[in-house]
Amino acid sequence: MTSLIDVHHHVLPPPYTRELATAGVEALPGYGFPDWSPSRSLEMMDENGIELAVLSVSAPGLYFGEAAQTRRLARECNEYLAELVSAESRFGAFGCLPIPDVEDSIAEAELVLEQLGFHGVVMYTNSAGIYPGDPRLAPLMTYLSDRRAVVFVHPVQPCGQVEAPLLIRPSILEFVFETTRAATSLITGRCLSRYPDIRWILTHGGGTLPYLAERLGHLRRDKAVEHRESLDVEADLHSFYFDVTSCSQSHALRCLTAVAAEDRLLFGSDFPFETGDSAAEAAALLRAIPDVANGGLAGLWRANAAALFDMVDGRVVDESKAAGRPHI
Repeated sequence: MTSLIDVHHHVLPPPYTRELATAGVEALPGYGFPDWSPSRSLEMMDENGIELAVLSVSAPGLYFGEAAQTRRLARECNEYLAELVSAESRFGAFGCLPIPDVEDSIAEAELVLEQLGFHGVVMYTNSAGIYPGDPRLAPLMTYLSDRRAVVFVHPVQPCGQVEAPLLIRPSILEFVFETTRAATSLITGRCLSRYPDIRWILTHGGGTLPYLAERLGHLRRDKAVEHRESLDVEADLHSFYFDVTSCSQSHALRCLTAVAAEDRLLFGSDFPFETGDSAAEAAALLRAIPDVANGGLAGLWRANAAALFDMVDGRVVDESKAAGRPHI
C-alpha cells in the first residue's frame, strides 16, 4: 500500500496555546484546543501509513489586534516548528507569517523559506479582515512568487461577522465559506496571473468553491470587479491545489475533479482537530473509489505532494532548498 504525505496536519506549539489560554482565546468558540503532542502525531501517522506530515498552526491564527503580539507569536511558532523538523525527519512545516504587517511577513518568510527550509508558509483566509487577494499584500506576494513558495490557505472565523445562531461550531459551515472567500479574493485580484509561481493549497476540497464554479463565472459581469473582462475563473480554479480533507466521499470528489486538475489533489488528515480514526475512515472511503485506488487520482496519496514540494525519487530537486527539509 502506498505511503501517504499529509499536507493538512496541525501543530499546537506550547508557547502559542499558553498565550491564547491566558488571553481567553479558544481554537473555536466553546471547542477549545485538542490534546496534542509530537508523539501523538507520530502514533497517528504510524497507524495510518503516513510517512510525512507537513505541520501548520491552525485556527484561530495569529492576529488578535496587536502587531507586536502577532510578530512574537509567529516567531515562537516558527522556532518550535524548526525544532520539531530538525528532531524528526517525518515532520515538515508550513511557516507562520505575521500578517497583516507586510514587511514583518516578508522577513519571516525569508527566515522560514531561505534559512529553515520549510515546505512553505501558512496564510489564513483573513487576518484583520485582509484576504489573500488584497492589494496591500502585493510586496509579500511578489516575494513569495519569486521564491516559488507553496502557500497553505487555512480558514479562520470571518472578520466582523456575528455567528449565526445555529448552535454549531463555525468550522462546520463558516470555515468552508471562508476558504471560498479567500480563493475568490485571489481570483478577483488576478493574483494567480500576477504572481504565477506561488503554489496555492486550498483546504477541505476548496470549501464550496467547486460547487459554485459556474456562479463564480458571473464575476466577469460584476461591475464592482476591476478588470472583470480579463478574469479567467476556470483557469484559476484549475491552477489551485486542493487537499481532500472532508472531501472523501465519491460525490464530493466528483464535484471537485470537475474543476480541479487531477495532479493537484492532496491528502490531508486535519489531525488533531480530526482524530486518527476519522483519518482512517476518510482514507477507506477514498480507497473505495476506483479512480483513487489505482486510477488517475491515485497521485493524491503521495506523488502529487512530492512533485509539489520539488521532490523526486526521495531527493529534493532544488538542492538549495534542502536544508532543514526531510527527504522522502
